Amino acid sequence: EELRTVAPSSAMSSVCGMLRILEGAIDAIPSSRFTPATCAAIFDLAAVWGFGGALSGLGNVDARKVFSEWWREELVTFGGIPLPSIGNVFDYAYDPVTFSVCTWHDFVSKTKYLGIVERDVMV
Repeated sequence: EELRTVAPSSAMSSVCGMLRILEGAIDAIPSSRFTPATCAAIFDLAAVWGFGGALSGLGNVDARKVFSEWWREELVTFGGIPLPSIGNVFDYAYDPVTFSVCTWHDFVSKTKYLGIVERDVMV
């Protein structure tokens, strides 16, 4: 059965989404700290969100849950790092500072926000 997306989407748009996430994540890591393990974890993060991010959790089949179960069965890890057994693959992020898999809650709580910035100001 085909997994439903929130909005109509093509395979090409999923690939483009993955590549954009990958590019943004790679740019955030200094080249001196870039390793094959880091590359693998970032690739997996981009793949999860690029291919699974548009899947629908509504309806008869929770497509995100199906995708998460498939990822855990087939790929098992997140960049070679075993995923915790709690939650689904969408609950986790890769922290480029500590080089570890963490929950989004842990990752976002460390983020420092700039506050309100005018729209025409370059950050």
